[in-house]
Amino acid sequence: MDPKPKKKTLKELIKNAYKENELTRDILAALREREGCKARRWPKQIRKLLRCNKSECLIIDGLIYYRNRVFVPNSPKL
Repeated sequence: MDPKPKKKTLKELIKNAYKENELTRDILAALREREGCKARRWPKQIRKLLRCNKSECLIIDGLIYYRNRVFVPNSPKL
């Protein structure tokens, strides 16, 4: 008998998608930098793609939140 593979939670699927998506990696890096300095704006490469204020985003348990909603990257696996 083959054991059934463990199903991943939605949170795990989103975190895996973050690792595969360049934009989300850049967002996470920019938000982590914010903890050390007071940069209010996104770097140019992110600013071109997002239409939100950096101050409205934060990281909670490895997930990006915008106005209390989880940011889900465009991924066919989701």
